[in-house]
Amino acid sequence: MIIVEGPDGGGKTTLARNLSETLDIDILPKAVGADTQARVDLREWTDQHVAWDWHIYDRHNLISDPIYSIILDRSKPDIYDPEWLMSAMMKFYEARPIIIYCIPPLPVVTKNCIEGADDNSAVIPHLPMIHQAYIARASIDEAFGVGTFYDYTQDDNNWVIDYVRAMMSPRNRGSAHG
Repeated sequence: MIIVEGPDGGGKTTLARNLSETLDIDILPKAVGADTQARVDLREWTDQHVAWDWHIYDRHNLISDPIYSIILDRSKPDIYDPEWLMSAMMKFYEARPIIIYCIPPLPVVTKNCIEGADDNSAVIPHLPMIHQAYIARASIDEAFGVGTFYDYTQDDNNWVIDYVRAMMSPRNRGSAHG
């Protein structure tokens, strides 16, 4: 599974489309809309999407939902049952996802959210905290070898596409995923 993550206005959707076209891999529909409302039962969706598959995710519930729910103060007790969450996270990381964190500078993210086509009004006041939370999460995932930072204002698409291809190789995926 290839996951494109980051704050609203970070360039996720554009990168996901580029990866999809270049690698000929489908993008799965988003579980949560720009209005921060779930489009599906999030716990059920998460249970279905914690193992390796050949899809691109424009966000994954196990990464984005904890960030947004805490910062926007939206509790979801059914999703945050500690036993279930720990089990889901273990399965998720055992699958060795490829996570690309789209995190351009905060002024760029803010400008994109204000000028964007999606209604991001629910998140705009919280962007500094959301941006920081993604930097923290990306740093942890990068340290464990499952994530990398991508800033479309600094990096070109070729670099990140080459990174994904390398991570998808049978040698990097392991025998269970190759």
